[in-house]
Amino acid sequence: MITAKDLKFEFVSSLSADKQHALLYINRQHNVKAEIVTSGRTIGGIFKPKEEKRYYYRNVKDSTVHESMKSMLEELNA
Repeated sequence: MITAKDLKFEFVSSLSADKQHALLYINRQHNVKAEIVTSGRTIGGIFKPKEEKRYYYRNVKDSTVHESMKSMLEELNA
């Protein structure tokens, strides 16, 4: 049974824009990706976060996108 402690993610990339910032992580052992997308504003060259969303999905075509780690773990353990 896979638990949250088993999903050690490594940083892959980051993308920053005026209104959003995105971070991408991967767990190669279980072939799972995690994305953190933060909405906000850039003021004076500094990004001020407002709202954050997390997404988890298998690194395969047409994978279900999960908005919680719990939901992702349920799929992995099914």
